Amino acid sequence: LLNTFPLLEEVSIRSMLPDRVEVQLTERSNVLLWESGGQTWWVDYQGTVLGVAGSPVGLVVIHDVAGVATDASGRIAGVPWQLACDLVRAMPMMSMMDYTREHGLVVYATTDQWLVYLGHEGDAARKVAIMISLVQQLEGSRQRVAYIDLRNEHRPVYKRQ
Repeated sequence: LLNTFPLLEEVSIRSMLPDRVEVQLTERSNVLLWESGGQTWWVDYQGTVLGVAGSPVGLVVIHDVAGVATDASGRIAGVPWQLACDLVRAMPMMSMMDYTREHGLVVYATTDQWLVYLGHEGDAARKVAIMISLVQQLEGSRQRVAYIDLRNEHRPVYKRQ
């Protein structure tokens, strides 16, 4: 079962005579989706590929924009998995992120889809708080923004369009 269903973390089977079998399944709770080249894989919070995702629903998808790992297996190196995990907790409403080697994790803010570069490391909760505050301030002053750069949360930068 563990080889067939990659989202299972643990399986225990107990048989009792004369005619009873008890199966207990434990699912992995810390799982993301990695999408690259039109294929999607289940990936745990350490970046270990668990298998091909048949019908991914309700999980955060990280899009491999530049084709870093189009044939995922083993562990996908270079991706800031800890930051991604922390961002999932800090922004429970988020459904997707992009990933590039240059910018790290990228999300989109506002209905105008402002790019927000979150980078490879740092304090996810702090980055999200700064992003929300900055977006509110910029929208309030009717600014048009090309991107917000929070790769260094101690020195946030934005570029006007």
